[in-house]
Amino acid sequence: MNGIFLKLSIFKRAKSMVMVFVFIMCAIPIFAATDAGEPATITSDRMKILSKGEVSDFIGHVKLVHKNLTINSDEMKMNEKSGDASGSGNIYINYSSGTTVTNVWGNAALYNRNTGNGTVTGDVKVKRELTPGTTDVLNLTCDKLEIFNSGERLHAVNNVKIFKTGTEAYGNDAFYEHKNNELLLTGRPAKIKRVDGKTVSEYSGDKVHIDINTEAVTITGNVKTKVVLE
Repeated sequence: MNGIFLKLSIFKRAKSMVMVFVFIMCAIPIFAATDAGEPATITSDRMKILSKGEVSDFIGHVKLVHKNLTINSDEMKMNEKSGDASGSGNIYINYSSGTTVTNVWGNAALYNRNTGNGTVTGDVKVKRELTPGTTDVLNLTCDKLEIFNSGERLHAVNNVKIFKTGTEAYGNDAFYEHKNNELLLTGRPAKIKRVDGKTVSEYSGDKVHIDINTEAVTITGNVKTKVVLE
């Protein structure tokens, strides 16, 4: 009998220790090591440990921070072995470096803390602030957004539309790099439309290169131009 009581006592203490461990894990940020040597931090209202500890399920006001990138969602599952994080519900992503601010919205997001790469899908919207603290912004919509190097590079895929005051552009793919602030739009063809008063100018080609700083546009391959006076 004493042996049975001893085993029950040990089991209860072990169970209590597990409960305390889970409580602590929910109460403090989770730091996950990355190949680049910079940790990814995840905070949430609560969490569950699944699949014998290989998967963590974060629920409620989830925030993942890695380098200059922050991913917010209602729920996120993290595979501790592969480093894959899958977020769902009210996806909001912020990339901020110096005066550069880019915001992304979508329905679902995948991100790997080890590679810094990921994707956003479902009604994807991107807003890039051109002048901090003003309404001078560049907007983009697409079917899927690919993220590279923790937000340093972006690739918009399918039904790409880019627009700001007085200018619209369309294409199949758009590539953007924060480092040089340049955007490359490709399509069959890629198109850009500008409205200046009653003058509407339309340009198209295989590739449209846009320098965000100077707003200079270079079009190459099967270039066509149309100017309409209304």
